[in-house]
Amino acid sequence: MEDLDKLRKQIDALDAEILKSFEERQQVSAQIAAYKEEKHLPITDQTREEEKLQKIESRVLDENKAHARLLYRLIMELSKDRQRKALGLSDASLEEIEKALEAFKNENK
Repeated sequence: MEDLDKLRKQIDALDAEILKSFEERQQVSAQIAAYKEEKHLPITDQTREEEKLQKIESRVLDENKAHARLLYRLIMELSKDRQRKALGLSDASLEEIEKALEAFKNENK
């Protein structure tokens, strides 16, 4: 088995990649907000979100499906929060994140 310090360094490197991708995703979310505002589209698109979640689940091992779904539900809520902030709307992300966590608990009982 590999040394714990070496494994932790691998995790640290992966975390750096995840954070970089998250920052880029949030920037794109702000651009999406501008597009949606211009086209008078709602921030939330339930159909798109569910399609995205199903696609995410199809790309991971069965043992990771529930966690991948939760991760992306949270990412989507944070993206919508970024869009709301870009448009000067209220911030409801904490409530939405709590709903996503509760839904995850209910789905995985």
